[in-house]
Amino acid sequence: MALLVTALWAGQAGAAGYPFQDTALAPDARIANMLSLMTVDEKIDALSTDSGVARLGIPSFGSTEGIHGIVRRGDQDHQKSRITTTQFPQPPGMGASWDPALVRRAGAVQSTEARYITQSAAYQKPAPQPMLM
Repeated sequence: MALLVTALWAGQAGAAGYPFQDTALAPDARIANMLSLMTVDEKIDALSTDSGVARLGIPSFGSTEGIHGIVRRGDQDHQKSRITTTQFPQPPGMGASWDPALVRRAGAVQSTEARYITQSAAYQKPAPQPMLM
């Protein structure tokens, strides 16, 4: 999924001439082309918090996690500011509550915060800062 999102952004992001940048191609074909062009090291690196492949003009989609609340630490190298959000106990702690409704409410808070962050102009400076959860 992350590679699909990255491939779709890459179609608008820079270097021209790669089939994966052709938005008329089916997503499966675009992904297959992108993966065929990436080295093993680039594929491994794409699994990290810096998922971009500069050589192919693929920008990083960033990194966040939400198993106990949305977490995005600041990163001066990539001009990303820290975002303060609601934090919940880790999954074992939530499970120990034996309260499925409580866990659903925590998930609802996380989804609301994620949507607000990705859709709010205040968090899109100096450039759009997408999250993939």
